[in-house]
Formats: sequence, structure tokens, C-alpha cells
Amino acid sequence: MELEDLSSIKNRKKNNTIQTSESCKDKMESILELEEEENKLQQRKQENVYTNAGYREAVTHFVKTMQTVNRTYEGYSFEECKDVALKTINESCLRKILDLEECRDAWNEIVDDSCLMAIMNFTDCGDLGEMGSPYRQRSFSLEPKLKKRTVVSYQANELIKECSFNGESCSIKDLKLFQSLRYGNCFTFNKAESNSSRRLMTSKTGYRSGLHMTLDVRSRDYLPTSHTIGARVIVHPSSSDPDRENLGINISPGFETSVSLQSHISRLEYPYQDRCARLRNW
Repeated sequence: MELEDLSSIKNRKKNNTIQTSESCKDKMESILELEEEENKLQQRKQENVYTNAGYREAVTHFVKTMQTVNRTYEGYSFEECKDVALKTINESCLRKILDLEECRDAWNEIVDDSCLMAIMNFTDCGDLGEMGSPYRQRSFSLEPKLKKRTVVSYQANELIKECSFNGESCSIKDLKLFQSLRYGNCFTFNKAESNSSRRLMTSKTGYRSGLHMTLDVRSRDYLPTSHTIGARVIVHPSSSDPDRENLGINISPGFETSVSLQSHISRLEYPYQDRCARLRNW
């Protein structure tokens, strides 16, 4: 009888221990679940802080040449453009940039700067919804936006720090402004408005002759995603407009670049008269 009582006591203790263990286990699981949820919440908060901070830092760096974003959009903001941007099909990176909830890895996923350039150059929310092709292959009318683009792009005094022609200093007034879809503000020296316009000439050769310029390409303003940094230089007849997209060379910052020209003149034979020389047997 005593053995039976002892056995029952042991069983009760065992059962109580099991129940206690299960109860503790449940409590521990509940605690772990709460801790896990709390950790996830903290992690989410940290990610949101990181995302927002990264977003603000990137956008601040991206538009650091502007006073405010509204200066670019003239009343529009990123938030107002958000719904339109979400309608785009091919520009997923732009959607992530404009949508804070999805932009955590956006900067790492951008292959080139097409989306970022789009934000810089599209001044109307309506344009964001039409971005189905790469930025550099896109064509649209710039007439309503020339003034806005001119203000946003670098000015002549920001880009050109020193200028001289044949040893004499040249002025910003000697430069004519052109707009390029790809390069923004472009400046032409010695541009003739008509055939009768006065043009600067040089017949000398060597380092001291011709046009000399010191440029500040402001590489500090570029984004890490930009695939190139520098300036586009084109030498063209003063009576024609520069073909910025198809002609010219790219020059890199930190280097001195020299461009020399050679002219080849071919004259018709006699009896055609030459305006510069009277030669019967040319």
C-alpha cells in the first residue's frame, strides 16, 4: 500500500513536472515570439530610418545645385509625382526611388543613370508616366521647358573658370548658349549669327595660339551611378550649329587636352577663277 502511494506520488510529481515544463515551454515560446516580433519591429524601424536617410541623402546630393525640389518642378513634389510614377512600366527603379516603401535597395539596383537623369530633366509629373524607353533614346518637345532646364543646368561662370583666345582674355559675353537634351546647357565660342558677323580668326600654330579654357566639371556633384564624368568638346564651323550628340570628343577631369586642326584646300583647275589667287595652271 505504501508502495502504491509512493508510486502515485511519483506519478503526480512527474505529471506536475511535465505540466510545469509544458507551461514554461509555452511561456518561453510566447516570450520568444514577442521578442522576435519586437526585434522585427526594431529592425523595420531601423530599416525605415536607413531608407529615409539614404533617400534624403541621395536626393539632397542629387539636387544640391537647386535651392529646393519645388524649384525644379515648380509646385510639384516627389510625393505628388508618386502616383504617376507608379503607372510607369519599364522604369522600375524610378518607382522605387519615388516610393519610400520600396526604395531600400533602389540605389544598388540602378544600372545606369537614366532614371536619375529623368528626375533632373523632367519638370512635369505628366512626363514621368511616359517614360517607357531609355532616357537617351527619348525625344520630346523642349520648348515649354527650356527656361526651367537652363536654370537647373550649370551656368557658364560655373563651368568655365578661365578663357583666352590668342593670349587675350575672353568674356562670358563671347559665349552663346545652346540647349542639349543629353548634356543640358552648352556654350559656343565665336558663334557667327550670320555670314556678315565678325568672327575671330587665328593663323598661328602652337600652344600659345587659339582658344584656351579651364573647365570645372564639378565632379563632386555627380552621383555614384553616373557612368562618366567630364565635358563634351566640339570644334565646328562658326556659321553652323554644333551637333552635340553625334560629333565631338569627351574630355576627362584632371587632364590637359589639346585639339589641333588641319585644313586641306582643293581648288578647281583653269579656267575656273580662284577668288584668292589668279593662277592659270593650278
